[in-house]
Amino acid sequence: MILPTYYRGMSEKQIRTAIRGLKNEIGYLKNKIERERFEESKMIICPSKAVQLICARENLERAKEALEGLGCTYTPSKAEMKANEFQEQIPHISRISFETCGCFAGVRKYFLEIEKSDIKRISTEFGQIQEESLIDKERTIGALEDLHMGEWRRHYYPERHGCIVYDGIQWSVVIEYDNGHKAVKFEGSNDYPYNFSDFLSLFGLSDEMIEE
Repeated sequence: MILPTYYRGMSEKQIRTAIRGLKNEIGYLKNKIERERFEESKMIICPSKAVQLICARENLERAKEALEGLGCTYTPSKAEMKANEFQEQIPHISRISFETCGCFAGVRKYFLEIEKSDIKRISTEFGQIQEESLIDKERTIGALEDLHMGEWRRHYYPERHGCIVYDGIQWSVVIEYDNGHKAVKFEGSNDYPYNFSDFLSLFGLSDEMIEE
């Protein structure tokens, strides 16, 4: 195997050190993006933290390849194994349900019904269907894979950032499968995963619905 250019000449110890550093960087960037919503002042950084996160992910994969190129084995953590399992189960997702509830907005529910050749996108309000359309399956599944939802926390609340928010928006996501795999649920209140805006786009929604 040809080693990725950047890691050529590095020892096993050096590559493993690089892997630990990249994993820490990815965790830091995700937490920083999630916390920024509660900060009064936001510095504009170029490249953005989202772009830095993408680059760190790519570098991590290269480092793992370099380690294997030396004939060494990379052992994923429990968190990585859980995230990998989620990615492996994506072809078996049959339905994604997304629900929001606000004091003045009422309950809104959105669904992605994954069928054989396409995906049906449905939005409801007060139990009534507001919109129903077919969207491209291949493109949507690709976008879903890029979300790395297996890395999401199961619960998101502002208290973890040292903040208290009253009222606002509560939300939940339920992912169901067609192969007997147990459904996966995420939920939160006024706090969201670092890439939640990309998740919203799967339903044709924008950040406006979760802004305070």
